[in-house]
Amino acid sequence: ARHEGLIYVSDYETSRILVIDPATVAVKGEPVRFLRSYRMPNKPLSMGFFQNEMYVVCANNRIVRVDLRTGKELGSYSSFAGGVGLGTPGRLFFH
Repeated sequence: ARHEGLIYVSDYETSRILVIDPATVAVKGEPVRFLRSYRMPNKPLSMGFFQNEMYVVCANNRIVRVDLRTGKELGSYSSFAGGVGLGTPGRLFFH
């Protein structure tokens, strides 16, 4: 996902969101350096952004709200309403 000029990548294996500044990737094939990472309580599937917050859909059917400035978890919510899934797993929709 892209937000304010940075690229956010979910690393399913390490349960982290990795942040890349595309301006620092100068040579094809060179290792990518990450600006920072956010540790998730479960495997991250996808993410969405609103102002200075990131909403991460995790494999345990939870949506985790993260403050982008501090990296702190602001809240965690169930992605189910009444036991029925909303939308496609791993996707986040705002209405």
